Amino acid sequence: MPAVTVHTCAHNQPEGSVEIEGWKASVICMLPWLKTAPCCAAVTALKVSDAAATVEGEFLIISCGWALPGAGVALVHDRAHEPCQGTGMRARTAFGVARLGLTATGLVALIGYFQYTLGVSTFAIANFFSYFTVQSAIVSILVFMSAAVVALRRPTDPAWLDMLRAMVTTYILVSGVVYGIIVWQSSSANYSIEVPWSSQFLHFVIPVFALIDWIVDPYKARLPWKYLGWAIVFPVFWLVFTLIRGPIVGWYPYFFLDARQVNGPGETVLYCLIIVMIITGIAALLTGITRLKRMPRHLLPPWRNSA
Repeated sequence: MPAVTVHTCAHNQPEGSVEIEGWKASVICMLPWLKTAPCCAAVTALKVSDAAATVEGEFLIISCGWALPGAGVALVHDRAHEPCQGTGMRARTAFGVARLGLTATGLVALIGYFQYTLGVSTFAIANFFSYFTVQSAIVSILVFMSAAVVALRRPTDPAWLDMLRAMVTTYILVSGVVYGIIVWQSSSANYSIEVPWSSQFLHFVIPVFALIDWIVDPYKARLPWKYLGWAIVFPVFWLVFTLIRGPIVGWYPYFFLDARQVNGPGETVLYCLIIVMIITGIAALLTGITRLKRMPRHLLPPWRNSA
């Protein structure tokens, strides 16, 4: 391999460039004292010897620890020979704009659903905001808005934001799956459930696009398996709150939580266990997606490589 010339950008900027046998890509030096995001080093025309540059799969690995005190490695990704300057940030901008669209769609759907329920004779504001779907939708709007702003301003999402994105994506997917089952069951019973456009967006359209965003995002952190435990914390608190509130107000957001509408408390417990299994399964799916091998694990910076 011939010598490589690395031209880095200004200090604390996410973009750099490298050219070697057709490689044109971003270069990122991982500095261990900067735990919030990758950055480039304030170095230009850095000469890298043959021994310091190796190719592993689709990544050109350049060791730069000897050039910058405390630095780790530089990971250079082959971006199909696209011009390197701004490539990474253009992709991040696209994610930011897409998440803004997801946020706006969620807000419009939530308002539309609220207006729809105003026409229901048994409507009560407190009951409306007691639905798991509504609560998870509100939280998801806030999280996706934050993720959009971060994507427009930073080269990667912080790990805590990826964790929150995984949680809200899990919850809105669970809402869609459970609601879909309820609607499907109603079609074979003696009653029907009206599904307005706002409900379709909240339960089906937005969760699908949130899942797509999670799958195609190459910048997300590697989630630890203990995330599965964190994912069920909010649903458990919501369930306890609902079961305590239900007898007091005489109303439950979902029929299976009301023992009078099913075959006793045992069936309610069974439904709840099934939903916990669905939550755990979806959380495991999202976690597994982050752990698909994209680059050598030992080369990832520590804050993007949880066990």
